[in-house]
Amino acid sequence: MALRQIDFFRDTFKLLAGTVIAQALPLLLQPVLSRIFTTSDYAIYGVYFSIISWFDVISTGRYELAVTLPEKDEDAINLVGGGILISIVLFMLMMLTAFFFHDPISALLHNPGLSTFLYLMPFTMLIMALGKMLNIWLIRKEAFKQASYNKVTQKAGEVSADLGFGLIKFSNGLILGDLFGRICMGFMAYFQSVRSGFSLKVINIARMKSIMSRHRQLPLFNSIPALMNTSATLFPVLLISSKYAQDVSGSFNFTRLVLMVPMSFLAYSISQVLFQRVTKNRNAQAPIRHIIIILIRNLGLLALILFVIIFAGGPQLFSFIFGKNWHMAGEFARIMVFSFSLQFLVSPLSITLAAMEKIRLYSLWQVLYFFAIGSLFLVPPIPVTRMLILLTAIEVFFYLLYFVIILRVVRQYEKSLNG
Repeated sequence: MALRQIDFFRDTFKLLAGTVIAQALPLLLQPVLSRIFTTSDYAIYGVYFSIISWFDVISTGRYELAVTLPEKDEDAINLVGGGILISIVLFMLMMLTAFFFHDPISALLHNPGLSTFLYLMPFTMLIMALGKMLNIWLIRKEAFKQASYNKVTQKAGEVSADLGFGLIKFSNGLILGDLFGRICMGFMAYFQSVRSGFSLKVINIARMKSIMSRHRQLPLFNSIPALMNTSATLFPVLLISSKYAQDVSGSFNFTRLVLMVPMSFLAYSISQVLFQRVTKNRNAQAPIRHIIIILIRNLGLLALILFVIIFAGGPQLFSFIFGKNWHMAGEFARIMVFSFSLQFLVSPLSITLAAMEKIRLYSLWQVLYFFAIGSLFLVPPIPVTRMLILLTAIEVFFYLLYFVIILRVVRQYEKSLNG
């Protein structure tokens, strides 16, 4: 195996090792938490988490995608500072919105219990933005082990708080536990970043404006499509919440939590290393095809194993591991695993389009995906299983299309090297 391949998998393993540990913590405690918290708690947490994920997309103006690109560290640090500055402005706007409109928003989302927790959203968004920008700085400096530690810190803090709030029967402790974990990660990320050469002293307003202007295509051409993509992820939560009973909504959100969160952490870790490697190889006019092929083989095998396990015994597994109240969630998992296993394969590779600066092509897919998922709101009342089948079919189609687009971009790049 070539030295560059060994380096890639070594760096990926450093991130994945921390991610696996970080995800093992909540997964090991999930059978306990699922017996402490109710379907109502998971219904509210699912909506809260989805909204936060939506704001997370625009929280830094998408400038996290550019931190690894500048040759000089000073420019990269100013990009980090610019992204954090955008998140502070958004924080203030979210606080004003929560203060004046918390009750109408919670009513619109069919979740009155969410009203009080809308005040926590700005704080959660801000700490997520800080952690995101500092983590990508660590990736730039190839401090993969340190970035891995941050994930472990986040999940250790989160599950500890979840368990504590659960034991004292504090309603919606899942939300507070999530915030506490992110705060722990934020402090750790800043400490690790400073040790890796990050310094606020080099931030200069003029330089920040210059470097942000140089990469303005990210907020201009990628922010709205990225919001549409995330909205498409949020739509199913709002769709099920608005059209079906709370026990159905809670079971649906729990299924997404069990399937999506661990996979998204693994995908994010892989994509961070892939983005750094593809950017580096592209700048050096070096091939990337070998990296993509090996990732497809390994991710494909893991996705196949996940699919077989969940499809064969989803309801029985959920009932046995999480308790008999979650049998419905297991039934949902058998349907949703088709799309989630495919997303596990394709999502880490999607960062290739950003690294190859194919932002407009990436944006076009996001817009189409948004309208396809949004069309489900026009579907008349049908049983929830039929709705989930429709949702899964749309996701499978679009992620297969996404996969083909990524492979085509890689093939075109390889041809340009040979030509």
